[in-house]
Amino acid sequence: MGNELILALETSGLFGGVALLEGEKILGELVLAGPETHSRRLLWAAQILLQRQARKIEDITTVAVSLGPGSFTGLRIGLATAKGLAYALKCNILGIPTLDALASHLPEVQGIVCPLLDAKKSQVYAALYRRGHRISDYLAISPQELAERLLSFRERIYLLGPGLEIYKSFFKEALKKKIVLAPPHLSHVRPGTIGILASYRLAHQDIDDLREIRPLYIRPSEAEINLGRTLIQTTTLPTEA
Repeated sequence: MGNELILALETSGLFGGVALLEGEKILGELVLAGPETHSRRLLWAAQILLQRQARKIEDITTVAVSLGPGSFTGLRIGLATAKGLAYALKCNILGIPTLDALASHLPEVQGIVCPLLDAKKSQVYAALYRRGHRISDYLAISPQELAERLLSFRERIYLLGPGLEIYKSFFKEALKKKIVLAPPHLSHVRPGTIGILASYRLAHQDIDDLREIRPLYIRPSEAEINLGRTLIQTTTLPTEA
């Protein structure tokens, strides 16, 4: 798949970014952080990477994007940008779950890998992996419930991800000597990782449908919850005759 030119977008967290890959080889990567919205900078960053490689946007054969979970707004922006590009360029689109991307930073460790994202509301997004393979559902779960699940495994537990910083003290106390904390530089999803995982799927011709691809929220957004409340409040039941 060396001729595949992949543009990878990561917008699930605070550190967004864009990467350009030829197959599994990262040609360039720009990590974006700060108060500006992802929507203002994704296409700008993509254009810079293409110019540095003397490529044109028409050369892109696949757009890869992080699906989440993560920032609801960031995910919508990233996927809308990816779908717009894939439609305009008539190229492939591939969505990569954020937790899968984090877990791929520790593919061969002997134990259970558990990436963590802050889900707010005293919860984390998490999933469990063994030697690169996911062995659980994607979860929105309290740290206490997750710790109980992790204690059921005999293996060492490897924790990583942005959510770890928030609950590090809790997990160190709850899991004690069972846990290994991954280095901080592995705790953020890089756009290059999204692109590499997309290249693996391309090798098996595993491509998403542009019409069907959706963000992986795991739980409803606050806007969806509020909409549901509004619909319930405004729905009137028929009166009995």
